[in-house]
Amino acid sequence: MIYKDIRKFKLPDGWTEKAHQALEDIKEKPPAERIEAINQKSRIWGDLKENLKEFSHNKCWYCESKISRSDWPVDHFRP
Repeated sequence: MIYKDIRKFKLPDGWTEKAHQALEDIKEKPPAERIEAINQKSRIWGDLKENLKEFSHNKCWYCESKISRSDWPVDHFRP
């Protein structure tokens, strides 16, 4: 696995606020509705992909192969 100093990772502008708001929205839902609410907020995680791709130099964090073989799951950036 590639070691990266995560303190050097740049979040997209406004991402932290969106993530905090999404968490608050999800926490307010009854347990039976949370999975659907999480799925509706999945775009927030997708917004990180380009930044993570650049940060990892277009390589998988697990195997260090070029990302062209991957469908870009976020856990391939931060397991």
